[in-house]
Formats: sequence, C-alpha cells, structure tokens
Amino acid sequence: MEGEDAFSRKKWNSAVAMYRSALDIATKGMDGVPTNVTFFKRLEWLHENHGITPDIRSWADHVRVEGNAALHDPEEFAEGDAKSLRFFTEMFLRYVFELPGAVREFRGEAPQATPPSG
Repeated sequence: MEGEDAFSRKKWNSAVAMYRSALDIATKGMDGVPTNVTFFKRLEWLHENHGITPDIRSWADHVRVEGNAALHDPEEFAEGDAKSLRFFTEMFLRYVFELPGAVREFRGEAPQATPPSG
C-alpha cells in the first residue's frame, strides 16, 4: 500500500493522502454501495444502511477531510496525524472486509465473496 510506503519514509502528508485514498477505493468496491457518488455520500450510505457504525462513519469522514487537506493545503502533517489515520484505516478495512468473514466462520456459515452492505 502506498500509504505504508510513504509512512515508512516519514512523508506524513503523502501517507495521510494515501490512507484517505485507500478508504475511498475500498468503499467503491463494497457490495451494494452506490458507485456514482462521492466518497462522502458512500460513507453516508454505509452508515444509513448499517454497513458502518456512527463512530466509524465519523472517523472515516475525518480521514476523508484530512486526506483532502494533505493534497490541497500547504499544511504539514505530523507523525502523530499520520499514525492515527494509519491505525484507523487498518481498523476500517478489517471491520468491513475481515470481520464479517471471521464472524461467519465462527458461526459455521459459508463464506461470502464480498462484505454485506447492510
């Protein structure tokens, strides 16, 4: 992942922007999520359709805003900023892609190709 590469090189702005990009791309590929809308609208849709919790939606929106700032504003992000967005991005991806399968496996249910959208 490009965000990890930028993080390892201590390029905090690039890392923040890439973590935002990872979430944006991930939401585009989720089953049932509208594809022809903005990242903001996809987050809204996921929340309304119970694909993510209110807290996750709020943090994902935070990553969206910070990632946009990293691309368009001269503000320099610090290591702590990148660390928190890195952690959240990892947890978001685990929540929407790994956890549903782990729960199904625990229950003895058949695996699904894509995470449910709500």
